[in-house]
Amino acid sequence: MILTYPLVTVLDTHITGPGPGDHLAFLWNDWWARTVVGAGQWSRLFATDRLFAPFGAPLILNTHTALESLASATVLGTMPLVRAHNLLVLAGLAANGMAAYTLSFMQARRVSAALLAGTSFATCAFVTAHLLGHINLIHAWVLPLAALTWIRLVARPTPARAVVLAIAFAATLWSDYYYFVYATLFAFVWLIVSARDVAVAWRVPRRPALARGLLATAALAVGVAIAIAVSGGIVFALGPLHVSARNARNPTSIAGVLLLLWTVSRLRPIASPPARRLDWGPMLRHGAIAAVAFMLLTVPIWSAALTLVRSGDYVSQQYFWRSAPRGVDLATVVSGAPMHAVTGGLTRRLDERLGIDPVEQTGWLGVVVMVLLAMACRAVGTLGRDGTRWLWIFAVFGVWALGPSLNIGGLDTGVLLPQTLARYVPIVANARIPGRAFVVVQLAGAMIVALLIARREWSTGLAAVLTAAVVCESLALPYPLYRLPARDAIDVRLSRGTGAVIELPSGVRDGFGEYGRFDSRALAHQMVHGRPLVGGFAARVPPRIVARYRAIPAIASMFDRSAGEASLDALPANLGQALADAGISNVVVNMDGLSLSRNALAGKGLRFVVADGPRELYDVVR
Repeated sequence: MILTYPLVTVLDTHITGPGPGDHLAFLWNDWWARTVVGAGQWSRLFATDRLFAPFGAPLILNTHTALESLASATVLGTMPLVRAHNLLVLAGLAANGMAAYTLSFMQARRVSAALLAGTSFATCAFVTAHLLGHINLIHAWVLPLAALTWIRLVARPTPARAVVLAIAFAATLWSDYYYFVYATLFAFVWLIVSARDVAVAWRVPRRPALARGLLATAALAVGVAIAIAVSGGIVFALGPLHVSARNARNPTSIAGVLLLLWTVSRLRPIASPPARRLDWGPMLRHGAIAAVAFMLLTVPIWSAALTLVRSGDYVSQQYFWRSAPRGVDLATVVSGAPMHAVTGGLTRRLDERLGIDPVEQTGWLGVVVMVLLAMACRAVGTLGRDGTRWLWIFAVFGVWALGPSLNIGGLDTGVLLPQTLARYVPIVANARIPGRAFVVVQLAGAMIVALLIARREWSTGLAAVLTAAVVCESLALPYPLYRLPARDAIDVRLSRGTGAVIELPSGVRDGFGEYGRFDSRALAHQMVHGRPLVGGFAARVPPRIVARYRAIPAIASMFDRSAGEASLDALPANLGQALADAGISNVVVNMDGLSLSRNALAGKGLRFVVADGPRELYDVVR
């Protein structure tokens, strides 16, 4: 409640976030779950006819938060929609701390250490930033839950632990696709470092001349990059060959690759069997039990996914070498929490000036956690094998979170990182925002801190002071809230009618782009009147839907007008007839988002009915 205050005082009217946006889509998810559950049509959860009318759309690739939405529809089904949604948000935030506490207590066996770890994870900047709109990502409790069940199974495989693991991983997939991918990678890395104690040593290179050559060439590439940056570009001729270098990214990329090769030439991995060897026989048998149970628990999801693939509607990011989303900016490690009550404004202004996304590119761990992590790295031998394993988790997900290339202070250095290749891996590619992997970095950091406090046997009082400091450096009071549009006369009239509604400005928006300009407030009004909506928002929209809208001139012209790409004269003269033929009965115009003349619309076959504030309702006349 403190993290989101004053949300607890306005549970029925507000949601977190500065304005209408993605958060409305998650509230819509809860409404849709209530709609299908109330009608006894559970099979329709992953497809809808209420958005993108008259075609409908699959929702399996949408950030559907099905677990939380079904809880709203069933456990809290008698409660007002907005109140249930907000209570689930508060419950998720509390569960983040509880799950991280449980995991860290299992590892450290000390209450004060686990309390600090749970609090740091519950109040981290990753969560408070994503509360602005990404409700799927604030339910991060599924990650420590999945980690806990996997660690227990690896330590001692039993049928009961296998089933519990399946439940935890199924809950993760039902909650969020990104987190399921992260949990799977976590399991893979943890298994490797549990089968072998893996360490890295610095060695003299076997081929010193090659190592020196790599270092010298990297230095030359850095010099070329500096020359380009200072001069604004280099153009010269080598005989008939003309060379133009106006951007420093290529030489910095080359320098980064060469430095990576030089580093690899100096590193020597040391792998030795742990004191307790991993028994692969029971692990494989009980892993199979977990896999079967997991598949049974997720039948609706993977069956809907298979249907989507067979239909040709599977959508994934089309990557080009330099056009992938950026990862965490390294400068944000020291720039502060973007939502902090005191320093957050300064941090956000700095991010804006440097071109850093404060939500998707923030890598702020917190002063307390960073100081304790530095101490842990200096005394890694005292953390035990679990500490070493968590350090590997920290490193692997830290590199992933940095994205395809290293960004520092808003500057893409061009230094290529492993995520450059990971983004081409099928399935993994749809977890396309690399900075979101930082949530696992935060979790690993919390576990390492807990182990440090427990191993050094720090006093409970000192741990309590550190926990209080973690809370103070995370507070975002008051948290930005958005007041939902109230039920108005237009919603009342629409709820009595039939047919689809187009609410202008309108369009098709997903995680890859937008056709037209979709006003998210239409979702809030649809949750009142319940009518199918032309256009809409989903995380992934099949290209065929946009193509079919473009093939209907009446709708295409309204989308173009919404985006400011067409004048009112571009709307067809027989607009009313054309919309009626497409199954559209009403048009709503939000005059504060798109100004249209009543007389002009009347001349194109729309009859004005009523206005309520900036909204105007029109009937479609054949």
